[in-house]
Amino acid sequence: MTAAFALRGVGVRHGEAWTLRDVDLEVQPGEHVALIGPSGAGKTTLLALLNGLGSPSAGTVETLGCELARAPERRRRAVRARVGTVHQGLHLVDRLAVVHNVSAGRLGAWPLWRAALSLAVPQETGEARAALEHVGLADRLWERTDRLSGGERQRVAVARVLAQRPEAVLADEPTASLDRPRGREVLALLRTAGGPGTALVVSLHDVDLALECFPRIVALLDGRVVFDGPPAQVPRDVLVRAGRSATGAPEVAGVTA
Repeated sequence: MTAAFALRGVGVRHGEAWTLRDVDLEVQPGEHVALIGPSGAGKTTLLALLNGLGSPSAGTVETLGCELARAPERRRRAVRARVGTVHQGLHLVDRLAVVHNVSAGRLGAWPLWRAALSLAVPQETGEARAALEHVGLADRLWERTDRLSGGERQRVAVARVLAQRPEAVLADEPTASLDRPRGREVLALLRTAGGPGTALVVSLHDVDLALECFPRIVALLDGRVVFDGPPAQVPRDVLVRAGRSATGAPEVAGVTA
């Protein structure tokens, strides 16, 4: 089986500083992985490599079997169309109706003429409505996006990924502006995006939410993978350095010292 994502000996350098160092990581189809680590650990850089928005300074990165950094542009676009991404900044067009933003998830599957037409006349509105219904916003189909709350905008970004029908999903801090219960809801929606064979990689600032919701945790510290495994086995010092309070957060059964 071809890995959904594969990084081998990957490093990313900006000037004299290395954002990522010696990263080896594979994510198989259907796997759900949470990335944890403090700000500056390299989580966003790693996600950018996986969807081809960045290139490694060392090593190789394969997404759905394609090394995007070496692929021709047409091939890169085709692979990106199979990967749904929820960006930290959401990348929604505020002045457009919600239907336009959700339907944007289908752009990679449409010919150029249809993509251009969709800016004036929404295409596949039934698909957009179904995705919005899945996230609890079916009644906002024609609402201007800038009139939504922060949590509703977050769910529109998730609906866009659902409409895309991706083979893999990446999400950069998708719960950052949400309370814990709403964050759980968004993660549950992401886990159903694309079906049971869809790989999911999510970076989370909420360490406890990562431990609660994901069967596999990858911890990054100073640009290196320092842990890769089940949540019950993450060392306590890694949890604390990743941002979990040493005293204020609830204990996690089975966490080793």
